[in-house]
Amino acid sequence: MIGVKNKMTVQRKSVLVIALVFCVSLLMVLNSCSLNREVNYESRIQPTEKIKLNERQISICETMGIATKYEDLTLQQQKCIVRIEELLQYLDNKYNATFEYHGYCEAFAPVYQKEKLEAYTDDTGEFEYTTLTVESDGSYKDDYPLQLIKPIVRYDFIEYMKKHLNKEFKVYVIKGETKITDIRSISKEALSGTTVLGCTAFVEQSADLDVTTVGTAIGEWYKSLGVYGNTNVIAVNKGTLKDINFDNYSSVKLNQKLSNYLLCEVDSSGEYELTLPTVKTVGFLLR
Repeated sequence: MIGVKNKMTVQRKSVLVIALVFCVSLLMVLNSCSLNREVNYESRIQPTEKIKLNERQISICETMGIATKYEDLTLQQQKCIVRIEELLQYLDNKYNATFEYHGYCEAFAPVYQKEKLEAYTDDTGEFEYTTLTVESDGSYKDDYPLQLIKPIVRYDFIEYMKKHLNKEFKVYVIKGETKITDIRSISKEALSGTTVLGCTAFVEQSADLDVTTVGTAIGEWYKSLGVYGNTNVIAVNKGTLKDINFDNYSSVKLNQKLSNYLLCEVDSSGEYELTLPTVKTVGFLLR
């Protein structure tokens, strides 16, 4: 019996060790997106080569509140700052532009997290940043063309609604895809048949605001561009539209305790469905 007891004790210890290793792995991934992290998965041997950070790398370090000399960084910080510059230079060279750092996450196998860099240019601004993803085969994928499309879409949507509804709107592209890869060919006309857009639009509440009229206008706007996707409309309190911006638009609905005013969904054939506040599961189709 003593032998059996000892065997069971060893088994319990083995289970505890496995559980502990799993917990530690989770803690590691939660911290995998920070240059400030002290954890290092590589050898503690210091590299012999002398590396001098460039202006962009120094600026990133200053923003993160860490040392601005390579030799004063931890090994993990050294690894990240070098890798970030490699990825930024890839985007610089691909698009003949200068990209600025916005965020970075290392790959982490236990939870299949891919390596990602977030960066922006003067043409997009830091709120509509490009995401560069390193795929499992080592290839790169980015959405810079989509970020260049967003300002075109915003302007056209606002002007269309002003012309057809005589209403002021604000709109933000929150998701999307495009087949356009050559940024030199990006234009309003090039969007037709190539792009999917998911938007959130804001308009102020008023007595003459008709939900069906608004939804129909949005559906027709999608058709005018030759794109498809969906737009969620939120009717905000009077006098607050002017205060909505990139910083706060995602929290307006919660802060003003609002419900969705309208959802317009457009398929690739040009048909659109309006889901109204009083119709939660079934809308109606228009052409």
